[in-house]
Amino acid sequence: MERPHRVRVHPVRTVRALPLPLLDRGPRLPDGPRDVRRAPARPAAGRGAPPPFYPDDGPRRPRDEQAPLAAPVPARLRPVSAGGVRVPEERPPLLEVKDVSRSYFEAGKEFKILERVRFDLAERDFVCIVGPSGSGKSTLLRIILGLDKPTTGEVRFEGQPLTPDNPRVAMVFQSFALFPWLTVEQNAELGLEARHDPLEARHAQARKFIEAVGLAGFENAYPRELSGGMKQRVGIARALAIEPVLLCMDEPFSSLDALTAQNLRDEILQLWSNPELPPKAVLIVTHSIEEAVYLADRVIVLSARPGRIVAELEIDLPRPRNRKEPEFFGWVDEIYSLIV
Repeated sequence: MERPHRVRVHPVRTVRALPLPLLDRGPRLPDGPRDVRRAPARPAAGRGAPPPFYPDDGPRRPRDEQAPLAAPVPARLRPVSAGGVRVPEERPPLLEVKDVSRSYFEAGKEFKILERVRFDLAERDFVCIVGPSGSGKSTLLRIILGLDKPTTGEVRFEGQPLTPDNPRVAMVFQSFALFPWLTVEQNAELGLEARHDPLEARHAQARKFIEAVGLAGFENAYPRELSGGMKQRVGIARALAIEPVLLCMDEPFSSLDALTAQNLRDEILQLWSNPELPPKAVLIVTHSIEEAVYLADRVIVLSARPGRIVAELEIDLPRPRNRKEPEFFGWVDEIYSLIV
């Protein structure tokens, strides 16, 4: 029997979960016209193959006699109240986004960008936000970083209102945002210089994370001498050098080729999974559904403008994740159906 995804849906709209593809659906029908009034000829089943099911076979065999078609989908959903709001867990929330709305006013008219966005993020969480173009994903990220203010609602980090100069939150931009007249090491030191760390401590900290992102030996290179992937690695090293608790990323791989982007995704996962290195939690905005399923433990889906949360999905696939597995495509199809 096909097992549906378990999806936590916000009360904005009811969403029907799509079935997860089974690992083995039995023998396929031959190509060509099919007569639904007659059962097809039964092919010979190989040793150990699950018995095929035919619509006119009468009563099905007892469940304990059937060969298993697929392993059960593990359920690791967070507890949810009747109103769709998550019940507090043992881990205290690191980031709280409380009913955030954002509007712009032009010529006396109100243009809503975000409407009552509400979620939280705890330590060891890896969360991706996806949605159609113009749904307010980047605006939401700027509000979370303290670079923009919500029209209504609030954002709290570690129980306090979030400010733009919070050293425990770092950002990796879509563009590389490097100063061309500074070397790799000098670019990586910018956050440390802003908080007035001693010179020798800055050098040691910058080199530590330059090595962590695979750029050892390029400390004295300039941005013009680097490839796109190497420039983005410098941006990641600069963000990690201040040892943030929360790392925010705005479509960080969109300007890179497919192979470089995949290598960087794997490196981000390695850094996040290492308890000795920052960050403790990651929040990424992306247009790529496959990227979200590959990276995240939880995917937040925004609607078209004004952006509202239509669903939060717990991606319970084991790591490392295989893009070729049917379960992976099942999650991609599920999220795609929510967006379109």
